Amino acid sequence: MADHTTLFLGFCNNLSAHITINKRTLFIKLQLFYSYSLSALFYQ
Repeated sequence: MADHTTLFLGFCNNLSAHITINKRTLFIKLQLFYSYSLSALFYQ
């Protein structure tokens, strides 16, 4: 049971590090998508 707990904790740590790394690119993609949607709405 202890092995499963350490594996799960390690997985969570890897996941949070992955999210922290990708947060910037995700934010940039969201900004691009948002501006694209706005321009699509205004220039129909």
